[in-house]
Amino acid sequence: MIYGNIPFFRIKWSYLLGYGLLFGGLSGFISWLEFNYTLEAIDPRWAFFWIGLLFTIVGAWGGRVLTSQVTSTASMVKIHEVSNDGTDLRISMDHATKPVNGLSDREYEVLVAMAAGKSNQEIANDLYIAISTVKTHVSRILQKTDAKRRTQAIRHAKRMGWIR
Repeated sequence: MIYGNIPFFRIKWSYLLGYGLLFGGLSGFISWLEFNYTLEAIDPRWAFFWIGLLFTIVGAWGGRVLTSQVTSTASMVKIHEVSNDGTDLRISMDHATKPVNGLSDREYEVLVAMAAGKSNQEIANDLYIAISTVKTHVSRILQKTDAKRRTQAIRHAKRMGWIR
């Protein structure tokens, strides 16, 4: 298992569920008000419109806040792993030392996992991607580092200072 601050851009289902429950609760509250107090001054369609608009604005603001938090944590990737013989393997990446040959962030994450000795299956499980996607990233890493084998790509990355 890889531990660290690797950014994963996934939807948190708890946020999505809470957001939906809040919208449903407000919609139900308006229906309850209309039924119990016969609100003739407020057309429920307009009330639902304003609730939807409010949720759109709050969602856009929340997305912006979450995106800024992810990009601030993405400035440093640290992985701490203990190898089979009990020694610590520490790999870190700062944006100042990010590969200049055009590796994407995901390709860099795969490279770091390769350096940690992970198999394609383990990398796929750790990064929540398909094995075929890992193979694609590995082949692109090999192309971009002019390597024929994974060990050559890792050696090249260490020589260039991309990983320690």
